[in-house]
Amino acid sequence: MTRLRPTLAFALASITVVPFLIVACGGDAKPADAPTSGANGADGGDGGDGGDGVIRPITNGQLPVAHFATRDGTQGLVLDRTGGGYKYRMDGAKDVVELTPLEDRHFGERRGFYLQSPDGRNVLYLGVDGDLSLFTRTEQLPLNSDNPAEKLPAATITGAPKHIASVSEVYQGKLTALSVIARFPDLKDKDASNLDKVRDALARAPAGMTVHYVAQAKDAWVPHIEWTPGNQGVGFGGGAWASSTPFDAKVKSGLGKYGGVVKGYSEYDSQGNHLFAQTLAGYPPALPAGTPGLVWNVDGGTAYFVTFDGARYRVDISEDTVKAGEPLAAGSGSAASWPAPLTESFMGVTEVTGLAKVGAMPQANADLVLADDDAWNGCAQKTWKKLGAARDHVKSDRELEALNDRVRATCKAPRDKMSADLTRLIEERNAARLRLYSDAKAKFGG
Repeated sequence: MTRLRPTLAFALASITVVPFLIVACGGDAKPADAPTSGANGADGGDGGDGGDGVIRPITNGQLPVAHFATRDGTQGLVLDRTGGGYKYRMDGAKDVVELTPLEDRHFGERRGFYLQSPDGRNVLYLGVDGDLSLFTRTEQLPLNSDNPAEKLPAATITGAPKHIASVSEVYQGKLTALSVIARFPDLKDKDASNLDKVRDALARAPAGMTVHYVAQAKDAWVPHIEWTPGNQGVGFGGGAWASSTPFDAKVKSGLGKYGGVVKGYSEYDSQGNHLFAQTLAGYPPALPAGTPGLVWNVDGGTAYFVTFDGARYRVDISEDTVKAGEPLAAGSGSAASWPAPLTESFMGVTEVTGLAKVGAMPQANADLVLADDDAWNGCAQKTWKKLGAARDHVKSDRELEALNDRVRATCKAPRDKMSADLTRLIEERNAARLRLYSDAKAKFGG
């Protein structure tokens, strides 16, 4: 079901609000084109004789029953909320239709409600600011109250909205039923980052829970590693996350073997000089077709796929992707068809600190790489202080870059240390990942 969401411009245009209060004091002034509490009581109160004389501007959404029209007057309807629910009747129609509110949230924040008819169609949208709009086949039109209205009779068309599941929703349901979170409620989404927890899940999982990756079309949104939910690690601003230096698979040692390089960022008088562990151009390689693993959890149009070697991939399962081909298929297949493990291994400061935060790596590892960064920052600032006179007299970007080169050369030690520390941490985790893969191969390899 397609849902249109109101734009900010529309929301602003649809709210009829008077920017001040008018106190009745002998004059007959009344705000024009604005619903006010006078619609329910001319004295500005509750409709009785005990009003306080204040006319209070209200929104379209605060009217329990009223007639509403599009701004060009070509379409109108009565919306009635007096019975605790919603019902409406279009002008000229005989039927009174029951409406069911469906909450519209975006990143956890409520934006309003879709009011749906029993056939599952979005009829009206009621925003949190009181704006009201009408859906047509192709448009979403703002409404304003133009007249009071009598309560509507009982609805002649009733019932909860009919919902036909989309291709993606059906697939999401299938993967959810296979997921670790569904089968083993004691395991949480963050546990997919923890190799010990992954080992536990693999030991408990029957063969029927396994899946394998199916390569997607070239223009599809490809899976990528997200070591922790939401990439919770420490990130620095000011430097690039990717290097223009190409990845060379022939390199057999150091951080370059795992697709990374450490670069130092520095700036005169900056309190934020940092080291950046960047990925080399062309890294990582694509997730190979046939890679086996488990669906750890499903979150809407995303499935989190944990491979038998403990890599946590984010896989798109939105409507367009699934229509083109399901990216995760049932079964692990024969071990003879499995690609080599450890397709991607690189971890930088963000990944290491994120893994430590969710308990998937010792905090000492995070402290180590952050100390390397602190050492670089301290060295860079000290060096820039010494270069202060030269910095104040630079005449071109070339001269400034030459000073940057001097800082990088002077502070080479902490940069090299971070590179070595990250390499060691990657290799330690890779060894554990290979043991995990070996156990899975023995159980599911066939």
